[in-house]
Amino acid sequence: MKKYRIKYQKNSNIRIENINAINQEEAMYSFYMNNRGCDILEIKEVKSIESN
Repeated sequence: MKKYRIKYQKNSNIRIENINAINQEEAMYSFYMNNRGCDILEIKEVKSIESN
């Protein structure tokens, strides 16, 4: 499993969520199933998921 950091906008707030997935497409799908109505601003693969 790879680790992805997704920066997204919900209403006027910008937030970051960390997701474990097999690939980037699965990470985006998993994110959208749990966060409908959001706009993904950036998605990138990270080596480790940090708290900030």
